[in-house]
Amino acid sequence: MAYDTGYTERYMDVPENNQQGYEAGSVALHVEKLPNEPNRLLILHGFLDENVHFFHTNFLISQLIRAGKPYQLQIYPNERHSIRCPESGEHYEISLLHFLQEYL
Repeated sequence: MAYDTGYTERYMDVPENNQQGYEAGSVALHVEKLPNEPNRLLILHGFLDENVHFFHTNFLISQLIRAGKPYQLQIYPNERHSIRCPESGEHYEISLLHFLQEYL
């Protein structure tokens, strides 16, 4: 599985030496603990994110579907780990605030 090795391995060592830690830290391997109610999980992801690769979001969504867990997904196609485009940033903030106001 792809991940940001420079950051991750600094704190967690390599997966071969810390399999238990990597498994414990993977949300995708613990989706059964997530709520069953709709509008409780919002996933926001920059498609070009070089730190959290989209592969991880894809795997998480696959696990959510397999477990029958509801989720909402917002993808920012031209954004990386930090949103830089003002229009994307505004959309992100409005989407997040709406979700929190509506469902918190």
